[in-house]
Amino acid sequence: DKACLIVSHDRAFLNATVSKVWELDLGKLETYVGTFDQYLVERESRRRLAAHHYRHQQEEIKRIEEFVRRNMAGQKTKQAQSRLKYLGRIKRLPPPRANASGPSITFQTSGRSYAHVLRLEEVTLGYGDTTVVERVNLDLYRGDKIGVVGRNGSGKSTLLKTLIGELEPIGGDVKLGNNVDVAYFDQELSDLNENATVLDNIWELDPSAEAGAMRSFLGRFGFSGEDAFKKVMALSGGEKTKLCLARLLYHPANLVILDEPTNHLDIYAREALENALRDYDGSCLIVSHDRYFLNRVAEKILYLSDGSARVYDGNYAYFRERTAGVPEPVKTRNAQPKQEYIDFKEASRRRSRLKKEIQTTRDRIGRQEKKLAEVEHTLDTGVSADDWEKLHQLSDRRRELEDDILRLYMTLEELEATELD
Repeated sequence: DKACLIVSHDRAFLNATVSKVWELDLGKLETYVGTFDQYLVERESRRRLAAHHYRHQQEEIKRIEEFVRRNMAGQKTKQAQSRLKYLGRIKRLPPPRANASGPSITFQTSGRSYAHVLRLEEVTLGYGDTTVVERVNLDLYRGDKIGVVGRNGSGKSTLLKTLIGELEPIGGDVKLGNNVDVAYFDQELSDLNENATVLDNIWELDPSAEAGAMRSFLGRFGFSGEDAFKKVMALSGGEKTKLCLARLLYHPANLVILDEPTNHLDIYAREALENALRDYDGSCLIVSHDRYFLNRVAEKILYLSDGSARVYDGNYAYFRERTAGVPEPVKTRNAQPKQEYIDFKEASRRRSRLKKEIQTTRDRIGRQEKKLAEVEHTLDTGVSADDWEKLHQLSDRRRELEDDILRLYMTLEELEATELD
């Protein structure tokens, strides 16, 4: 029965608690009475009305200006002068404000996968000798969007790390379908190089790309101008999340696995991500605590609780309806965190970084070998034997590529040896 002032990006939480919304936008504060959903409706209504009044005033101003122009030197000079004074006195309405927008997010598929994208049969998940979830059964088909929910410690991240190969299942079978390309978003943002710039973190995915194309791509995620040259360590949590999304989206994939993708994102960025996932014709598996986000995106819910898993064929609201009034078991915890779990998380983080480095190096080798093949083909068939200057340039380029490929293979051998250790 007291007053509260709440700053939050959790729209479901706001919807359940607030009776008034203050919106700060472009240095102006506006008040809306009602829930968050009511605020969204009222804001849209106000903006439509403001746009209508602005257009009407602009039409009236043009009509009066035209009258003044035609009659200032004619028989209606006094009327024209009077209307000119009127134009000087009226309070001009500001043009309608553009709706605040988030990053420009688009998920591109790498081609159609087979209908059966992923199957889990009687899978037991855990780390070391510790079992977290038992007998998980799940079928994910092309185009499915599945949300994964459960309390902290229920096994959500363990499930995702098993799916991407960082953990071996304790029991059961995990089967990935044919022609499936997986992209994974890690909530810990572990694939970012903190000491490198924003631009370098994207450029390493495609070193042969032009700087202008890379900067244009980054601009879609809010990194325009000098922002592209900021060190990652200087970015906010939301900026780091958007940079990870940019890395995720640079290469197409037809199965996207997302672990808490809305962490640190503002409401506009969350809406942009929601719309992109709704338009995506690939498959998604999403772990999130953002109920509003899941309700808009997920078409099925995988619920992890008390060491078991169950699938609900509907969005988050349907899941809540089906589980309303069902008490969730309270998991007792040891007073001290298990050292085994702490060690597992650190080892998992290191393995994740190493796997990404190995994949990035393999991708770079593939691109450089393709360029080498093109140069050799041009040397064999595309250059006259008398064009010594061109032959010399191509020969130098071939040596550069061969040296770079050799260095990359040496790096790959070192990384793979570390992985085996």
